[in-house]
Formats: sequence, structure tokens, C-alpha cells
Amino acid sequence: MPSRFLGRPPLRRNWLRFRQDRLGVFVFLLVCSTLILWPAMPSAQNVPRTGDIAIADVFAPRGFVFVDNASARRRWESLYRSVPAPYRLRTEGFEAAARRLRGALTASLPDTHPLSSPRRRQVAILQVNRLLRKMRSRGYSDSDIHADRLSILLPNGKRRIVEASSVVQKKRLIEELPDLTRREAEAVARLISEYIPPTLVFDSAEANRILEKIRQENPPARTRFAPEKAVIVAGQRLAERDVELIRQLNEYNRKRNLQAIGLLLLFQILLLSFAALYMKRYLFEQYENTRDIWGIAFTFLASLFLCLVVLVIVERASWGRWRLTPAVLPVPALAMTLTLLYGVRLAFIATMFLSLLASTVMAPRVSILAMFLLGAMTASFAAVHARKRSDLARAGLWTGLVQAFVIVSLGIIYSQPWSALRAEIISGFGSGILSSLLVSVLLLPLEVLSHRPSSFRLLELTDPQHPVLQQLLRTAPGTFQHSQHVALLAQTAAETIGANALLTRVGAYFHDIGKMKKPEYFTENQQKGANPHDSLSPTMSATILKAHVTDGAQMARVAKLPDAVIDFIWEHHGTTLMSVFYARALEQAGDEDVDKSKYRYPGPRPQSVETALVMLADSVEAASRSLERPTPNRLERLVKKIITDKFEEEQLDDCGLTLRELNLIADEFTRVLSGLYHSRNVVYPEKSGGERKKS
Repeated sequence: MPSRFLGRPPLRRNWLRFRQDRLGVFVFLLVCSTLILWPAMPSAQNVPRTGDIAIADVFAPRGFVFVDNASARRRWESLYRSVPAPYRLRTEGFEAAARRLRGALTASLPDTHPLSSPRRRQVAILQVNRLLRKMRSRGYSDSDIHADRLSILLPNGKRRIVEASSVVQKKRLIEELPDLTRREAEAVARLISEYIPPTLVFDSAEANRILEKIRQENPPARTRFAPEKAVIVAGQRLAERDVELIRQLNEYNRKRNLQAIGLLLLFQILLLSFAALYMKRYLFEQYENTRDIWGIAFTFLASLFLCLVVLVIVERASWGRWRLTPAVLPVPALAMTLTLLYGVRLAFIATMFLSLLASTVMAPRVSILAMFLLGAMTASFAAVHARKRSDLARAGLWTGLVQAFVIVSLGIIYSQPWSALRAEIISGFGSGILSSLLVSVLLLPLEVLSHRPSSFRLLELTDPQHPVLQQLLRTAPGTFQHSQHVALLAQTAAETIGANALLTRVGAYFHDIGKMKKPEYFTENQQKGANPHDSLSPTMSATILKAHVTDGAQMARVAKLPDAVIDFIWEHHGTTLMSVFYARALEQAGDEDVDKSKYRYPGPRPQSVETALVMLADSVEAASRSLERPTPNRLERLVKKIITDKFEEEQLDDCGLTLRELNLIADEFTRVLSGLYHSRNVVYPEKSGGERKKS
């Protein structure tokens, strides 16, 4: 075996420079994320109601001054009530109205009227005359008077202070007619209300002058809070002063909106710059793939937008005593989605940045940040081996439990009351469940955009009833059987070295579908003694063999197979030399030069561990069928020779395999092949006698 390290070629020295297309994605992400986050800025938060429970500590920014308007209003109202209420006395038209009222009382009335009796009518007239004199001198108001004393502006311009009880009020007219029965008094009161206009009118101009004077002489208290001290503590029941404080904080934040947006842009630029540098340095394969970059950007923005939608719903919805908090934001959905398509490393870095954004703008609390980070780790680890939809539900359950535990732990550490923790715990648990439900929403468009298959899509492709596999079975049964064996070899090796075993298995199933066009030209489909290549020139034979790669890729595109599967078709031979036909061409050419490139597969060389495994398994499986006595020792020597040959031909230089992994692959290939050929050579006794036969 070769003794040097096999790994990715060293990165270019200018790894700090961005490509122009990556810069476009960077700007697109920056603009879209800012537009999504803008409505969630602190200035857009709703003001709670008096009596609500504070769900988090509230801190006042440096420079904020609280004006205690609520206390000032109560003091102003108290002082205003101590001042006589201002009214104006207007008697214009009063005498004419009084004459009309007397005329109505002296007119003939029906027998059913309470005042039909002349004697009772005379009593009523005496009472009304006395009441009219009181209205003329003291005033009459048809609206409620809540003050104890009144300051009445007389027609001569002087003011008179009187008790409110000395003024005639419409609601107390019956009390002003003590000599009449209840029915008689009600009838007279109706007539007074109909004929007599009010003589007392509230003096709003004077009231405003008095109130303004009170305000100027008693300004509201102003408080400057220490930035490091909470002005409202989580779990506190909000009083009117607290609600006013939050309202003024929001107003203060609105005035600083442009500054906040500028700082948010700088914060996002910092986060995205680190993300881009990390990907270029440590996730080079995804960084170089334009589809992957746009797919990751789409998933990130979609997750951020879903968080905004959930935040808006949470802020506006209520279910009686039960409510949710911003801890329900489905941040772990991004971790699950990216894990299923790109792996844990990318999921960690993307979700970390989303957690920072969400806990900075949408739910600005350290406990929420810790919850999202640990929840994302749980979601990634739980989803990495997901093969069924129920596995996603299980991942969401574990994520919710971990997030609820984080909330409880931090709540106990910071001595938060249960009344504030209860909604947070429910929301943290709900975040995990909601995330698992939203993964399916994110997964399908991302698969289409990036052409990266999820585990669920790959499992669909392993179905033997897939139309392409069925066609391969009918057209080239030998190739179908060969692909099954290659899949077995490559999958077990992938599991041994920690590669994507499911993707490797699917790639092996489809890597040779191009042989369906001319199946008889490939060894596994040929009958004994019949080889069409014997009648062809070496160049034609090489052309036919190379064509199965391009034909297979074309068939895969027509069948809409994912790009990750099509890569196996292109790369499973790499740029390997077809040595048999090249040697035959040299023999026929004599002294003439032979173009070696005509006898190489089109490539490229394997670009991933998975495609390299299928290349090695393909060569090993084909060569092992040519052994007359496939003993374990012979198989081991054959496997190591083929792997060494591929290494020396530089076919493994771009896939990232190490020497240790190549040794593990060789051991696994030998073990699986020994098991296959052992089962083919077991000797069983015949039923009828002592003769034995091979099964």
C-alpha cells in the first residue's frame, strides 16, 4: 500500500479573497436578512397591558430618561379635582322658555294625566315657579357634575364659588319637587327637560387654562436608569408605570432606528464574513459549489423568515392564561435541514449564526441563545441518521426536551419565578416540535434548488421498483447483479470509515446504467465464448466502453436523478486507462504512436470519498470474478493490488481518502468478498447417496 497521506490538495494562498459570485450571495443574504429582521427590531415590539407578567428582564439603554407621566397624571387629576370646576351662567332665552313651560302646565290635560286634577296642578305650578327662580339664580345643568364646588362665571364677568349641591341638575329634578308624588314629579321633570335649556355650561377654555397651569407648576419626575440594572424584572406583574416605561423605551428605540439598523448591518456583515471564511477554509466542497451556496442561503433566509412569522403570531395570539414566548422560534429547523443535506459541520455553523441573530433581535436574552445553541446541537445529532419521517419527529421531541431543560436550569440559576418560567418552558419544548414539522417545508425546495438529495430522497431511490433499476434488470441483468455487489462492498466500507453509506449505496446502484444501451459489450452480460470486442478495433471498443459513462449521465438527467448520484456515473472510472485495448492498439500499431487519451475514461477523477469507494468497489468486484479459486488470501492480495494501482494512477488524489482509511477499506472489501465467495462454494451432500456437489 502507498505510504503517503492522501488528502485534499492544499488551499490557495488567497483564501481571504471572495469570488465575485460569492460576493453576490453575500450581499443578497445581507439585504434579505435585514429586511426580515427590521420588523422584529425592538422599536416594533407591542406594548403590554397593565396586569401582564413580564417574561424577561428589561434594561434601559444608556442615555434613556424615563418621564413618569403616569404618576404625574394622577397628581394632576388630584390637584384639578381640588379646584372648583369652571362653568358659565347663560340666561339668554330663559324667560321665554319659562313662559312656554307655564303655558304647558295651565293648558287642558287629559283625564289620564297625573296632573289632570286642578288642585294638584296648582301645587305643581307653585313648585315649578320656585324651581325656575332657583334655576335663574343658581343655574341649571343637563349633564352630570362630578366636582364638589363650582366656579361660575356670571354675566357681569365676576366669578362665584358655589357648592355643586346648590345647582339644579337634570338627574335630580324629581328631588327638587318634594310636594308632588312620584308620578307627578316625573311628568313635570319631563316638561322641564323639554322646555327649559341648560343655563350652566362647562367652561372648557378655563378648564384647559387651569390644567395647563397645574402641569407647569407640577412637572413629571424624570429618572435616568443605570444601564446594567434591570428596570423590570422577569415575572413581575406590570403596573401602569411599568407599561408607560416600556412604551417610552419603544419610542426611544424608534428614534434610534436608523442607528440600530446601521449597527445591525455591521453585525450581520461580521457574522456573514466569518461564515464565508469558515466555509472556504473548512467546507471547501460546499463553498465551490454555486448550487450549494444558493441552497444554504435560501434555507437560512427561509428559517429566519419562519422565525419572524412565528414571532408575530406569538405576540398577537393569546389563549386565556396560556401564552407562548419568543423561545418557540423554530431555530432548530435549520440545523435539522442542513444536517440532512450537508452534514453536521455546516449545520452547526449556520445554526450558530441564526441563533445569534434570533437571540439578538427577536428574543434578546442570553438564556434563549444558550437554549437555541444546545437545541441545534441536539437537532443535528438526532437528525444525522434520520431515515424515516418518524425519525424527524423523534429528533424534534429530543430537541424540545433539551431546550426545556436548558430553560429550567438557567431559570433556577438566575432565581426566576415559576410564573415567568412556565411559558418559557412550554415555548422551548414547542420549538423542537415545531422545528421537526417545518423541516419538510424547507427540505423539498432546498433539494430542488441545490440538487442535493436528502436521506428520504435517497431511500426512495433504493427501491428496486424504481423504473431505471427495473429497466436495468430487464436489459442488462448481469450489470444489475454487478451493481448490487458493488453497492454491498461500497456501503460496508463507507460505514467503516464514517462516509455517507446511504449515498454510496444509491450511487453504486445507478453508476452503470449507461450499459443498458449496449449491454452485450460488457463482460458481466456476455455469454461464455461470445465477446463482440473480438471483431472490433481497439479504438471502437474503447469508444463503446467510454460511451456508457456519458450515456449513463444523460439517462440519469432524463430520469431526474440528483446531481450527487450523477457524480457517481461520471467519476466511478475516473480517468483510468483501458489497458487491455490500449495494449492491443500498441500491438497493432507497431512503431506508430498511439494516442493514449483515446483509451482513457472521460472522468473526472473521484471528487468525494463516496465516489472513490464506488470506483474501488467496482474494480475489485469485476476483478474478483476472474479468480479461479477466490480464497481469502488471494482476494486480499487482489484487493490491495487494485487499490495500489488506483493510487499510483493518481485516481485517488482528489477524494480526500487517507492511508488509514484505505487500509480499512481493503480489509472490509476482503471480508465481504470472502463471505460472498464462501457462500458460492459450500459443498452439500446429495439426498440419494454419497456423492457431493457444489451449490
